[in-house]
Formats: sequence, C-alpha cells, structure tokens
Amino acid sequence: MIQWQRMQLTDPVLFILVSAIWGGGFVAISFGLDLFPPVLYAALRYDIAAVVVGGYALITTDDWRPVGIRDWLAVGVSGVFIVAVDNTLLFLGQQSVTSAVASIVVALTPILAAGFTGGLLPDESVSSRLVGSLALGIVGVAALAAPSSAGLRGTNSVGIALVLASAASVAFGSVLVRRIDGGVSPVGMTAWSAIVGAVLLHLTSALLFEETLSRVEWTTSAVVSLAYLGIFSSGVGPFIYFTLLDRVGAVRSNFVSYTVPVFAAVFGWLVLREPLTGGALTGFACVLLGFVFLMGNRRGDAQE
Repeated sequence: MIQWQRMQLTDPVLFILVSAIWGGGFVAISFGLDLFPPVLYAALRYDIAAVVVGGYALITTDDWRPVGIRDWLAVGVSGVFIVAVDNTLLFLGQQSVTSAVASIVVALTPILAAGFTGGLLPDESVSSRLVGSLALGIVGVAALAAPSSAGLRGTNSVGIALVLASAASVAFGSVLVRRIDGGVSPVGMTAWSAIVGAVLLHLTSALLFEETLSRVEWTTSAVVSLAYLGIFSSGVGPFIYFTLLDRVGAVRSNFVSYTVPVFAAVFGWLVLREPLTGGALTGFACVLLGFVFLMGNRRGDAQE
C-alpha cells in the first residue's frame, strides 16, 4: 500500500491548497443553486465524494476502516457536524447570500473554534501569538467585506444567520473530532464522513424538504459545478483539512477560513468578472500577514 503520510507536503502548502479549493467551492455553489434543489445539491456532491475518496482510500492506505468506538465516534461526529449540518445550513443560507458574503461569514469559524477549544481541548492553549494572528485575520476579513458593505445591508439576515450557524457546526465538529482522537487515516475519515453525511443529507432532502431529482436542470453548468464540488470541495478539500487537523490542531486548521475569502474574491474576479478593489487587496495583505505569522511561529507557540 502507498503510505500518504510519507509525502513531504509542508503545512503552508496544505493551507494554500485547501483554501483555493474551498474558495472556488463558494462560486460553484452559487452556480448550482439556480439548477438544483439546495439540500439535494449538497447530498449529490457527497455521493460523488464518497465514491471518489472511498476508492482512493482502498488503493492508498491500509488504515481506512474505523476500528473501535473512538473511530466510529469520530466518523459520526464528522459526518453529522462537518458534512450534514454544515452543508444543509450553508446551501439554504447561500440561496439569499452571495458567495463572497458567505465566505466572509464562514471566516468566523476560527473564532468559534477557539471558544469551543477552551471547553473541549484544555491541553491546546490559545497563546497571545495565536490571538494576534486571528486579529490580523479579522482585520483582513473586514477589509474584504468593506467593498460589499452595501450588498451586506441588502442581504437576507436569515441567510447570514444560517451561514453563521453552519460555521459554528464546522468549528464544533472539528474540535470534537480532535478531542475524540480516533485512529482512522485522513483519507479514510474523509470517505466515511462523506458516506455518513450523504445519507443524512438525502434523508433531510427527501423527508424535510421533499426535494426530487425531477427538479434538477441538467445543464453543462450543473454538471461542472456538481463535479467540482463532489471531487474537489467535498473530496480532496476535506482530506487536506483532516490532515491539517491532525498536524496543527483545531484552531490553526480552522484558520484556512480566513484565506478562503481571498481565493473566493480572486475566483470571483476571474470567473464572474467581479472587480478586485483596494479593500480586497488590503484584506489579502492582512490575511496573508496573519497566515505567515501563525505558521512561521508554531514552534514558538508550543513554548509559551
């Protein structure tokens, strides 16, 4: 078997890669919500992810099966909070919230994770250096939001609340997975979480929202957006995220939420021709500075 853990990918590379993947995911969601029922759209993306990542797990790793109660608890928590609850709330909320605004709201995830960490992971302290990095991230996110302030005032407050609740679900789930400390490999965790989440999303779609495939408009845009979400956002992205979760802890792994809006803004400019304003560039500089400060001083954090 190929051992993925032997690959020499540095933490900064993983941060940038998952941020780019998930930044593009917000654009893909916006495309697809005009063509799919929202919760069914989320369920279909995880059907694809389960097949893609599950097949990859069979080929590349030996420890893809959950063994014992801790492994199954970790898979269950991830499937419920990081997949099912998160995507249900996010897709419903993004019906009335633009992809840019949604990515900015989701960027609050590290702050929420820090709060959960204090109660669930007492051994993982929040240092002054980490607080400074998070503060820089907040400034960057605020700068990114500034050019869209008029749009924010016109955005549905219920939609924002739903997206915020989805961020809280991811933050809580990621910290709880860390607390459980199961032994499933990252790719195995991603595959099993996708399976659990897909089942729950299909049940939610059918039983609570009465959504059916007959309501789907199978255009080229629909296929492309679904394929991107299923393969990259829901397959490759979470696998990288779980790897970071294991390497650098819950608060630091959630810091990717600060860099996602940067990539969402860039992809919005490239794909949707949305302008890159001075505020967006300022936000990018602040987020990048906070990211470098955090990742460049991990050893110093451990000594505090």
